[in-house]
Amino acid sequence: YFEGGYWLQLADLIVGLAIAALMLSGRRAARVRDWAARVGRGPLRRDALFGGVYVVAAWVLALPLTIYAGFIREQNYGMSTQTFPAWFGEQLLMLGINALIFALVAAVLYAVIRRVGPRWWIWGTVLGIGFMALLIALTPVYIAPLFNTSKPLDDGP
Repeated sequence: YFEGGYWLQLADLIVGLAIAALMLSGRRAARVRDWAARVGRGPLRRDALFGGVYVVAAWVLALPLTIYAGFIREQNYGMSTQTFPAWFGEQLLMLGINALIFALVAAVLYAVIRRVGPRWWIWGTVLGIGFMALLIALTPVYIAPLFNTSKPLDDGP
């Protein structure tokens, strides 16, 4: 199970890079950007829309690997008892959360990049660290309960 997981991590990396290459080739990203500029009416909304659309497109393109790694393989090894509809519902919920978070991060990051100019990478790093710290603090409290039911353990002997 674990050795196969390493190969799945490599496959996930390759699929992610292929999705990025696909989105950036053939002016696909430019068309999404132009659509987001028309619909968003302003740089913050445009960047948020682009970020959200990118997450949804990447999720759809990676769905076959996600189904294999997250559902079929887990079922085959007895690591999950969820039905496919329940599993897929959680995947859709996580997609919505990820799209919302990525849209917010993209909008703020690009606003900072426009504002600071050539030193964007310093402020982008600081912002990235800040967003990660915020997500690490908020995930157990607000996101994890959407997927798991926690209850206190019984007292021990």
